[in-house]
Amino acid sequence: MFGFLNPRTQHLSYRSLYARGCQHLKLSYGVRSLVFHSFESVFLYGYAADVGAFDRTKVPAKRCCKLQASKTLLEQPDRVYGEFTASLSMLLTSIKLEDDILDNNSMLARTAKFGLRKPIQNTNAYFSTIDARFEEKTSSFIQEHHNLERSSRSVTVEELAKPTADGFGYMFEMYSHLPKLEGHRESLRTLGNHVGSAIIAYDCGVDWKRDHRNSDFNPVTCEAEAREALRFSARELRAAARYVQPIIDDDDGISAEVLDTVADRVEHQAGDQGEPQEPFQPKKEGCGNNCSEIGLNSCCLCGDASGTCCCEGGLELCCGCC
Repeated sequence: MFGFLNPRTQHLSYRSLYARGCQHLKLSYGVRSLVFHSFESVFLYGYAADVGAFDRTKVPAKRCCKLQASKTLLEQPDRVYGEFTASLSMLLTSIKLEDDILDNNSMLARTAKFGLRKPIQNTNAYFSTIDARFEEKTSSFIQEHHNLERSSRSVTVEELAKPTADGFGYMFEMYSHLPKLEGHRESLRTLGNHVGSAIIAYDCGVDWKRDHRNSDFNPVTCEAEAREALRFSARELRAAARYVQPIIDDDDGISAEVLDTVADRVEHQAGDQGEPQEPFQPKKEGCGNNCSEIGLNSCCLCGDASGTCCCEGGLELCCGCC
């Protein structure tokens, strides 16, 4: 789930939105929440900019927030969108932790969940102000997914993806309750459906060997099925990109570009296209760690174009690669 919509781009227009999202996340849920900054949340924040909900040019052009988040941000026009997407990051975090606890009884996940108990409570409270049945509905999507995993019958990748597709559709649709997004209810739900389907199909396609070794459920049982799951994921991303492109009224919009870029990568993994262009990977000189290799793509996206990771200067909490 985490990092799927990572476009691995160094474009300043995207990096500025990413850094702004970091600021909103820190302001809403504290500095420790920054390691859970979600690319799916950045995508949704960028969507609001793409459709003109707030003025993109007012977002400071910077590659890294440097852990700075002044309370003056509370008064900015984009705050309402940043608060929602920050809350989405924490929601995805809580779901991931719960899943790890359920599947593996992970002590690390239990510890993290305990440490994040207040932000998670605040996240649920925030979304409940939009929909009083929020916790009931999200729980039903998760339970439906677990029921499919425990089913005695054969389950396809498409079937397994549906509860998550519905869940993301529901969450994205809630975004339409914010100012200037009221007319985007159907569009956001459709985008969420496609993104949710793509995430689950991708997980099935890349994790099937590990899942079978660990006796975890996965409908994929061989390389051919794995490739088809990846192709299904890519098709969902392409459908989302085609859907969103006519909606965007900003020449610098990122939504369709992110979806197509990730689809390119998934198609390459499925063996359906040539080698994609290798993205720049931030690496702090002397620290010896490539952030992407140790699972820190998200926080280390803030590395600058020279290859200097933003953990330089005392920001180790953000970038654990240092």
